[in-house]
Amino acid sequence: MVPLVRVIISLVFPRRKRKKMIRLDEPELELFEDGGDVRIILPKRSVLLRDQRIDLVVPVIKHNYEQIVSYYQSKLGNNMKDGIDHADISYISLSILLHYLSMYNSWRQWYARHRNMDLSFKEEDFSHPPTHDIIFRYFRASYPDSWEEKCCLLLGKSMQELKAYYANRELYYNK
Repeated sequence: MVPLVRVIISLVFPRRKRKKMIRLDEPELELFEDGGDVRIILPKRSVLLRDQRIDLVVPVIKHNYEQIVSYYQSKLGNNMKDGIDHADISYISLSILLHYLSMYNSWRQWYARHRNMDLSFKEEDFSHPPTHDIIFRYFRASYPDSWEEKCCLLLGKSMQELKAYYANRELYYNK
């Protein structure tokens, strides 16, 4: 069965000039170039990078993905066996990658001072709230009974710190 996202995108964007498949660890990304933009398609999500070319985006995706995966694997160390497997790390890393890649590319369009901004993932992005929100959403959806423990491991927080931080994030979103 064809995923709904792919059907909708094929209806909305019927003409694609260049196509490239990228295989990271688990997910396979489809990249399409059309009219100076690159669309990245996953089974459940699609991201548009305006004014980009596939040959420039692919190395950035691979580099950023490896950087994010290795960061979280090193944070877990020997705790990889404690319920967080490589598929979890891979999905979270890809979600974080696409979030920041899309955001940085949008900034290039909107702000003159960011026109030549590097699209590489930055070390300080690991500590930003949107990164933590991506982790929270993934573990809450995938492991509703043990999401807090998994978040503690991945974020390096105690249970008390995590609960306080999460409560603050909920207050932020529910103003």
